[in-house]
Amino acid sequence: KYQEAADRFQDPNWQGVAQYRAGDYEEAAQKFSQDKTANGRYNYANALAQQQKFSEAVKSYNEALKLKPDLADAE
Repeated sequence: KYQEAADRFQDPNWQGVAQYRAGDYEEAAQKFSQDKTANGRYNYANALAQQQKFSEAVKSYNEALKLKPDLADAE
């Protein structure tokens, strides 16, 4: 019931996680785009990659690594 959870959450990151798990990558990307932290950039990149927006995803992974160079998953 991920979409139901997304509708109930107030926090954009939690909404994004629920939407991502529901397979709504476009909405997830929109929510994650608001988070300018390393983890936010990483989550945003994942949602972009799921939409096959690979060049945008790479850019966001690189932004995540600039903020947190030891974020191995982004590498």
